[in-house]
Amino acid sequence: SAESAAGKYPVEAVEALVRTCIEAERSGECRVDSEVRGSVQFDRVDQTVAMAALYASRHLSLKAIVALTHSGTSALWLSRYISHAPVYACTLELETYRKLALFRHVQPMLLPAAVGQDREAQLEYAQLALLKDGLVSAGDRVALTFGSQRGGINGADSLRIIEVSGK
Repeated sequence: SAESAAGKYPVEAVEALVRTCIEAERSGECRVDSEVRGSVQFDRVDQTVAMAALYASRHLSLKAIVALTHSGTSALWLSRYISHAPVYACTLELETYRKLALFRHVQPMLLPAAVGQDREAQLEYAQLALLKDGLVSAGDRVALTFGSQRGGINGADSLRIIEVSGK
């Protein structure tokens, strides 16, 4: 904040921000189960896909949720809840990658341009990167959210749950 950067009370400003963040984290406990069961109406397909991934992460003991995203919207939906699995958001867009760094509980991953626009190549790259970095192991289950690249719906419209191969 401006107060912590140049104000008269920088320590007090940061302490207040810390208290706010701690309380926000406490009150953000996962409400996915109750919302999926009908107490909340979803208006968007990408929101519904994100909620399904969060629900699956809890009930299937998933090791990770991977969101392929162009704009970051899917990752934003995922960041609104405390997930039972870490969320990795993969994008080809540098601007989106930078924005993803600001989302709570989301680890951004910049896909190399060489991966290209092919959705299956992107999913394979993300899986291998997580495996290589030791974030998942062979046999772990992971949720993948992505747009199907078919006309009609803009954003994530697909959820796939896979078992990580040891390639």
